Amino acid sequence: MELTINISKRKKSIFEIPIIGGILKIIVSIIMVVVAILAIIFVMPYHFIKYKLLGYKRTEEKNPEPPTLIETDNYRLTREYIEDPNDEHQLALDFLYSIVEYGDESAVFFVRNEGKKTELDGKYLTLFQHKLNDCLLLQQIRINEFGKPTSDLIKFDVISGKIQIIREIGQFELDKFDTDKNEIVGYNSEENITIKVQKACA
Repeated sequence: MELTINISKRKKSIFEIPIIGGILKIIVSIIMVVVAILAIIFVMPYHFIKYKLLGYKRTEEKNPEPPTLIETDNYRLTREYIEDPNDEHQLALDFLYSIVEYGDESAVFFVRNEGKKTELDGKYLTLFQHKLNDCLLLQQIRINEFGKPTSDLIKFDVISGKIQIIREIGQFELDKFDTDKNEIVGYNSEENITIKVQKACA
């Protein structure tokens, strides 16, 4: 697979200007406090009346199944969402906060496997995923030789379960594969990245 990478400065919206962003965060914080107070005032009595006085039984909430990344006859790979804080998976969180600002919507995942072993087991991934023939293009998170979080564009062979590292991407989050332009686009808090794909997955 041949790639051409272009990195450009990311244009910030008015909401990303530090002063305006700070003011908005203060306003949002005040609103959240007010909502929390109102919730305590109105919701707690409702639950007391429903469950204590009227005798309704609480239903146990089951944790949802982690989303399936891919499933074959030999294995089932799932993406387990990593919540912050989490010392066990600090590498993935360090990568996340190196590419986005606090409060931005983004996520990192830990791959679990039910079945025959693959080279993707126990790896960290972003949400990026694109299927090409019998392989998946994914973004894998790892530590580089300097002990810093980085990432690679990888090709995962669905049949063999093996990984091929295509190119180091660094501290960017890949967002989507534009099939019309045959390119992958991504970003971090300061820059955009465009990866032109000359050859499809072989």
